[in-house]
Amino acid sequence: MLTRDLIRTQKKDGRIVPRFLKATPAMVELADDLLALYRDGRGRERDDLADEAAALLHRTRSLLVGKGLHKLVVDACTFAEPTEAVAWRTRVLDASAALMATPAASEAGHLAALAMVLEVEPAALAADLYADLPGRAKLERAPAMPAATLIDDYNLALAQGILLGAQRLDLTIADGDAGARRRLLKALRWRRLLAEVRQDERGLLRLTVSGPAAIFDQGTRYGLQLALFLPVLACCRQWWLSAPVSERGGETAVLELSHLDGLRGITPFTGFVPPEYEVFAADWAARQPGWALAEAPLRVLPGGDLVVPDFRFVPTDGGAPRDLELFHRWHAAPLRARLDQLAAGLLPGLGLGVDRSLAKLKEAAPLMEHPAFATHGFLFSDLPNVRGVAELLGRANG
Repeated sequence: MLTRDLIRTQKKDGRIVPRFLKATPAMVELADDLLALYRDGRGRERDDLADEAAALLHRTRSLLVGKGLHKLVVDACTFAEPTEAVAWRTRVLDASAALMATPAASEAGHLAALAMVLEVEPAALAADLYADLPGRAKLERAPAMPAATLIDDYNLALAQGILLGAQRLDLTIADGDAGARRRLLKALRWRRLLAEVRQDERGLLRLTVSGPAAIFDQGTRYGLQLALFLPVLACCRQWWLSAPVSERGGETAVLELSHLDGLRGITPFTGFVPPEYEVFAADWAARQPGWALAEAPLRVLPGGDLVVPDFRFVPTDGGAPRDLELFHRWHAAPLRARLDQLAAGLLPGLGLGVDRSLAKLKEAAPLMEHPAFATHGFLFSDLPNVRGVAELLGRANG
């Protein structure tokens, strides 16, 4: 995504208006040239490619736009790890220091003597001395996308960069497809975002997602997860977003986006599953053959609130399934509400996993004494282990 220094916006009536790019002939030509430079630059060093790209960027009327496009191209590239040079640099500097005890008459003489001691050509001294700098990394793979896709990526990255300062997101989703809603809400959970989810009387899905400006602990990490949720949201057919955004100087302006802006959704993001969840699923299948993992359905509470479990466990002997919802570091307020709902009997068959980092917080610690937690909850660190979940299921069925 774009960094703060590359974001282009306008202010209008208290709103932030992103300056999205249009696929004009000049913009398409610049995008094409940047992509071609890197596509044809396999094996070349990163700094050399950047120098050539700088000449291309100065052709555009907006250097800021060019820098943004260039950043996205470089982000999509794969560079080899720089050559290890610490040992060689140590040898060269030690040998150079020893020769200075009887200094040569000139710099050239010193370099010639040093090359002789190390048994290399003089040109190799400087060439390999700092071969481990990032700029010396060689290009292995470049993106094969067309120019139009790069321009679409720029617009999405611009919106994501703005969202890094959001106080919250107010979302409305008009898609009625249950599968699409489940994928959207699952992505929200996988990103560990803090959200209130409800369905109104017209069947519209309404979400209030806390933004990084409302999270005081690890806010930067949280903001990144929020920005990565936008490509999932953009996969919906009809959606609207409103977000108050904190700006420099303490001012707040509102960002408004919708499906009408033409932001390109990235379908693979809807199927994103954190690697640690995949590890848990594989471990569970190997160690708990009596319980199969399945897709957990959404649960609608009185008043329209939606519950989105992380896992469903189905007994292979035909017994009643059990759902599991995980609460991470930022989920103290939803945890309190969920425990009350469990105590009221509104969510039969639901178990709760609470991250220890959340349980230790001042506002969450008393919740560990909630009567519903003793029956329906357990603690975990970062991700639940198989034994902890199995004990919870056994406790519920005992």
